[in-house]
Amino acid sequence: MSHFALEVDDISKRFGGLAATRNVTLRVKPGERRLLIGPNGAGKTTLFNQIAGDFLPDSGAIRLFGQEMTRLPTKKRVRMGLSRTYQILTLFPNDTLRHNVALALLGTEGGGWSCWSSLAAKRDMMARADDALAAVGLGDAAGREVAQTSYGERRRLELAMALAQKPKVLLLDEPLAGLSADERETVRALLEHIPRDVTIVMIEHDMDVALAFADQITLLNFGQVVLEGTRAEVIADPRTREVYLGH
Repeated sequence: MSHFALEVDDISKRFGGLAATRNVTLRVKPGERRLLIGPNGAGKTTLFNQIAGDFLPDSGAIRLFGQEMTRLPTKKRVRMGLSRTYQILTLFPNDTLRHNVALALLGTEGGGWSCWSSLAAKRDMMARADDALAAVGLGDAAGREVAQTSYGERRRLELAMALAQKPKVLLLDEPLAGLSADERETVRALLEHIPRDVTIVMIEHDMDVALAFADQITLLNFGQVVLEGTRAEVIADPRTREVYLGH
């Protein structure tokens, strides 16, 4: 068995003449909180897209707890224990919060779902959706349409959708983006309470929150890993200042 929850081996991805990721290698231990940082365009979200299966890498390998998943479709990765949130919210605004979570849960079922079936008839799934919403403080809003919620509530809804899938590895793509100070504090507290049997890899630009959260930090720039280490090591390294400040 692998000693790592997530292994990314030398993966690269090009879009025409643009090298979005270049020979990226990561080793993330079970229970670890890993932070990915880097300027806009560094390749962070593209890396997430390859890990999650939205893009296939041109080369390299990706493993979850030692199991090869480089070429697997996204739904199979979800069943293996991988879940994610997105930088840009991907919700059904005219449906309820409960149904949005239930739709996310369909990805964990091998049989799929027919558009002629009623989600409401899946009582166990509805109960799991309600539990996930309650865990992020949205239990009372389960029957409300997404369009009637605030942006901060939608961020928490997306987190509920990911957690409902009971992931072993959770990818969080800027979960604090666009939130007010109070909303950031709410989401930060939710993240702190995720148990350590869930490994978290997070992209975040709110450095105060992110640095306090992370065990290990990986700095990306121009699609490459520039350096990796503890909070103190990365903050003290002159390459961090060079990437962010240009000197």
